[in-house]
Amino acid sequence: MNSLVKHYEECYLKHGDCAKGVDWPDKESAEARYRVMYEIIKYDPRQPQHIPGYLDYGCGLGHFWTWLSEQKVLCGYVGYDLSKLFIEECKKKYANKFWYTKNPPKMDYVIMNGVFTERDVSEKTAWYHMEKEVYKAWHLCNHGLAFNTMNELTDKNRRDLFRVNLNRVTSIVTNMSDCYIVRNDYLKYERTIYVYKKP
Repeated sequence: MNSLVKHYEECYLKHGDCAKGVDWPDKESAEARYRVMYEIIKYDPRQPQHIPGYLDYGCGLGHFWTWLSEQKVLCGYVGYDLSKLFIEECKKKYANKFWYTKNPPKMDYVIMNGVFTERDVSEKTAWYHMEKEVYKAWHLCNHGLAFNTMNELTDKNRRDLFRVNLNRVTSIVTNMSDCYIVRNDYLKYERTIYVYKKP
């Protein structure tokens, strides 16, 4: 995991505070992901009766909060990332928000955008880490969890990408809840899964 953190930090040092700085190919596809992450609330069978709060788990440079602000979304927001460099940069940009490198608080929704896109370990170990982090995030949400993965169509020549079998990932999800949605409607090589606490 440490080498992945280093990889993303190197992307930032090379490209700066932009989509490529967190290893997304372009701003347009990154914003498509932010929209899909935000829409977890749209399908929630038990939406909060108050202003919802998002925990951005793997927040990078805080671009999801930037997008939420630009869309004038009224919500709470907390960022969490293993990279101390990223968190320090987020604090400089958004001093009025809370940023964590460990022990993030519980929120209504947990967003994991790009956390499982790449791998620096064997596929078996990557699955182990994914399951561990998904369960950890599940216990940090009051209402729901959203996470995205690369699908089986993703470039097979790239050994650094983590391609996720849908049947296998839904077997992880069903251990948490029988209330979930799989979205394949926004980018060709990716899917997002919403998992909700039982209504």
